[in-house]
Amino acid sequence: MFKRPFNEHSPNTNGLKQITLTLKKNQLYLQAIQQELPRQLANHCIHVVFHNAKLIVYTDSPVWASKLLYSRVQIIDAITNNFREPVQGLTVRVVDNTMNTDKRRPITPSLHTINNLNLSNSSDNNDTLGSALTKLKKVLRDKAD
Repeated sequence: MFKRPFNEHSPNTNGLKQITLTLKKNQLYLQAIQQELPRQLANHCIHVVFHNAKLIVYTDSPVWASKLLYSRVQIIDAITNNFREPVQGLTVRVVDNTMNTDKRRPITPSLHTINNLNLSNSSDNNDTLGSALTKLKKVLRDKAD
């Protein structure tokens, strides 16, 4: 357990409260921007960060980033009208989602390759390499099915 239990006035929870408050504000900014933009364009607004009167809008492709830049006036007006906060600058950044979804997986050989292993392994069962190849064939055949 912890040496000191967490309470409301703990400095650790105070920092967490500040982070959650900032995230909630950014979520509200995002919702306000998405309401002002056309639906097709709003779907590509992924996240918004507003700090020191500078607004950063994250999108998923460069094409939508340029379209968001053309809608600069609508985006700035959405923040200033709904939250009464002045926006001095707007930046649009592209988030690369391919890095998150591309998971490395082992390459499974084709059935032709597995059958070639069968043909190449015509040695005695006492041979360690032959028994290893037999086990490998069984595993690969099970994964292929």
